[in-house]
Amino acid sequence: MSTVAHEDPRIGTVAGARYRITGVLGTGGMGSVYRAEDVTTGGEVALKILRSHLGASDEANARFRREAFVGSLIVHPNCVGVTALGQCEDGAIYLAMELLDGEALGDAMARAPRLPWRRALHVARHVLRGLAHAHDQAIVHRDIKPDNIFLTTRDGDADFARVLDFGIAKLVGGAAGPAITAAGLTVGTPDYLSPEQALGLELDGRTDLYSLSVVLFEMLTGTTPFADPELVKILTGHTSRPIPTFAEVAPDLVVPDAVERLVRDGMAKRPDDRIASAAAYVERIDALLAAPAADAGADALIGALLDDRYRVEALLGTGAWGRVYRATHVALRRAVAIKVLDAQVLADDEARRRFEREALATGRLRHPNCVAVTDVGALPDGSRYLAMELADGVNLADLLGDVPRLPVARAVHVMRHLLRGLGHAHGHGLVHRDLKPANIMLVAEGGDPDFVKILDFGLARMMAGDDRITRSGVACGTPRYMAPEQVLSRGFDARTDLYAASVTLFQMLTGHTPFEHDDVPTLLKMHLAAPVPRLADVVPGLQVPAALEALIARGLAKDPAERPASAARYLAELDAAVAPAGATIELSSLVPAITGAIATAAPPAPPPRPAPGARPAPPPIPSPRRRPLPRAAVIGGAVAAVLAIGVVAAIATRAPSRSAAPPPAEEVEILDDGPEVDDAPSLVLDPDITAALRQGGEAAVARLRDLRKQRPDDARIPYALGRVYHRLGWPKPTIDAYRDAVRLDATFRDDPALIHDLVALLASRSSWQRAASVLEHDVGAAAAPALADAAAHHRDGTVRARAARLRDRVAP
Repeated sequence: MSTVAHEDPRIGTVAGARYRITGVLGTGGMGSVYRAEDVTTGGEVALKILRSHLGASDEANARFRREAFVGSLIVHPNCVGVTALGQCEDGAIYLAMELLDGEALGDAMARAPRLPWRRALHVARHVLRGLAHAHDQAIVHRDIKPDNIFLTTRDGDADFARVLDFGIAKLVGGAAGPAITAAGLTVGTPDYLSPEQALGLELDGRTDLYSLSVVLFEMLTGTTPFADPELVKILTGHTSRPIPTFAEVAPDLVVPDAVERLVRDGMAKRPDDRIASAAAYVERIDALLAAPAADAGADALIGALLDDRYRVEALLGTGAWGRVYRATHVALRRAVAIKVLDAQVLADDEARRRFEREALATGRLRHPNCVAVTDVGALPDGSRYLAMELADGVNLADLLGDVPRLPVARAVHVMRHLLRGLGHAHGHGLVHRDLKPANIMLVAEGGDPDFVKILDFGLARMMAGDDRITRSGVACGTPRYMAPEQVLSRGFDARTDLYAASVTLFQMLTGHTPFEHDDVPTLLKMHLAAPVPRLADVVPGLQVPAALEALIARGLAKDPAERPASAARYLAELDAAVAPAGATIELSSLVPAITGAIATAAPPAPPPRPAPGARPAPPPIPSPRRRPLPRAAVIGGAVAAVLAIGVVAAIATRAPSRSAAPPPAEEVEILDDGPEVDDAPSLVLDPDITAALRQGGEAAVARLRDLRKQRPDDARIPYALGRVYHRLGWPKPTIDAYRDAVRLDATFRDDPALIHDLVALLASRSSWQRAASVLEHDVGAAAAPALADAAAHHRDGTVRARAARLRDRVAP
C-alpha cells in the first residue's frame, strides 16, 4: 500500500455507527485502509473501505464480501483476521481488521533489497505456517507478494510475519462461499504468478508455494526471477523460461547451495514437481536454519538479533579493528551501522581500551558532518560493538576509484564539509589521526549529493588529559596520509588532521597523493623531507587558483606551526582562495560525451603504476571536437557552452510527456566529443533548460532542481540533470535522474547518451548494481547493442561479465 499525504474526507466520520475514522494508513487496488476507533470498546482497528467507484460493480462487492467470509475462516497467528463487515452511510462496504504495528516486507526490502539468507528463511517460515493453516481450510491466497506480508514484533521476534489480504483467495475443494473468477481469468500480481495462474488453469495450495518461492528469490537476490518491463515476457518467464541462477542475477551473493535448491524446488514449473506442501517446506527451512553458520559459509552475525534491538542484515566492510554491518533497530525501524571489534583483538588491552574510548569520544560528537554513535554493547563471545548512524552513500575512496580526479569546484565543496566536521571534533578535544578518503562518505542530504560524513574516530586521541594509550614510538595511521609528526611519534594536535585533509584535497584534484612509493619506509621519509610537488607537475595542464595551491602547500608543511592554525582558519582561507575573482575551471573536466557508441563507454585506463620514487603519468585530457557556435550561443564563456550543449541532442526534440505547453523554444548548436548523434545543424531546446545548463556545474544542478519542482512531469529536466550529474562524477544521482526520465517519457529508452552513461557506470564499484537495474528494468532492449559491445570490448573483465549478463537479459 502507498501512504496518503492529503486530508481524506472520511477522517472524523463514523462507519457503521461503530468505527470512528482517525487517520489514513494507505491505499491499495481495492480501496483505502484507515485507522479507526471502535466506539463500543475503545480499541483500535484497521478499516478497509472499498473504493466508491467500485461499489457499483457487483463483482467487486462480491469479492469484497468474500474477503470477509474467507477472513473469518482463518484464525492463525501468522494471518490477519477479519472481525466485522458493514456499510458506511454512503453505502461503501468496509471490513474491520486487526490493526498491525510494523511494516510491509516490501517496505523493508526497499530499504535493504537483499536480506541475509537466515532472515529471509525466517520470514518465509512464518508465511508458510500461515499458508498451511489457510490450505487446511481449502483456501488458496493467490496473491502472495512482499506487500501482502507484514512484519511485526511478537514475543521478542522483530520479524514475525503475517499474511494480509485474502481478498482474491479462491475457495477450493467444495468449500462454501461465492465463486467469482470465471474460468481462464488470471488474478494475481504478474511478478509472483505461478505458471498455472499465468495460464488460467486450476489452482491449489502449491500455487502459493510458487509465489512464496519467488518472494524468497527476491529477498535473497534483490530482484524477481523474471523481472521485465513487458508483461508478456514476465508471464513467458513463469511458464517456459529456465529459472535464473543466483550467480546470474547476484554474482556476489554467498548463500548455502541448499538454500538455492530450496528456492528452485519451490519454483518448479509443474506443481507435481514442487515441494508438496507448506508443512514440508517448513521442515526443509528448519533443517537449513539448524545448520551451523560455519557449515553454511556465511557470517554468523548476519541475521542475528543483538541485545533484542538490532537485526544484523549485511556486512558492509572490514578493517584493522573488526567489521561493520548494516542493521535495523527493530523497535524504531531505523537503519544503523554496527561496528564490531573482533573477539581475538580484545585480548590486547590497548585495543580494548581504544574501542571503549571510541564509544566515549564519538558519543560526544553531534555535528552533521560527523557520524554519530548512538549505542554500545557486548556480544556473547566477548566481542563488543558500537551502533552508529548509517552513512548511506558513496565512499570517497570508491568515488576516486571511479573518477580519477574531481573538478576544482567539487573538490573544494567536499573539503569545506570536511573542515567543518573536523572543526567540531577538534573543539571537543578529538583528533581523528586516520583521516583519508576511505573514512569519508558522500551522502545525499538537504539536496546536496556530496554532503560529507566523517567516519571512524576509533583512532582518535583525547588532546586533553593523561589517558595515553599509544606507546611512545608507535606510529598509528595510514602511511600515504600521515603527517610528519605522526611518522616520528612526536605528539600531534588538530593540525595533524589538517595535513591529512590537505593530502586528500591534493588527491581529489590530481588523482594522486603528493607522496607515493611502494616501499613504506621510503614513503614515510618523503613525508619528512621531500618537497610538496606542484599540482601541474602531477597533472600537466591542470589549472587551479594560485591561492588554492599555496594553501594546499601550507597545509602540507613539515612543521605544524606553518600550517593553518585550525580547521576554522583553514576554511576561511579556502573560501578566500577560491573566490570568484581567482577561480579557474577546467574545460576538459566538463566536456560531455553525447554518443551511445560503447567503445567510448569504457572508462579511461588507470595510469600505469609509477616506478619507485617516480611521478605517475597523468591520464590524458581529451581534446573535444567542436561544431561552430553562433556568437549568441556563447554566453558566459566556453565553459557555459560546453555544459549547456552536452545534453542538447537528446532533450531538444522531446516535448514534456504530461505537462502543460512548454515555453517558447530557441535554437542551440551542438558541441560534442564523441560520435555524431544527430547531423542536424541546430536543435530546438527549452530555453529554461538551456539557461540552467549554461550556468554549469552545481549552479546548473540547482537551477534544474528548481525547474523540476515547477514542472515535475517534464522528462527532459531529469534527463538534463542526469547528463550534468554524470559530468560531475556523481554516479547515484546520475542513475536516479535517468531512471526518472525514462519513467516519465518512454522514448528516452532509446537515447544513446543516456545508454552510454549508464553502461559506463557498470564500471563503478559503488553504483554498478543500480545502473544495471535501470538498464534492465527501465531501458530494456534498447540497451542490448551497447551492452553487447561492452561485453566484447571493455578492458575490464568484470565489466565485460556484467554487460554480458545484462545483454542476455534485455535481448529482444
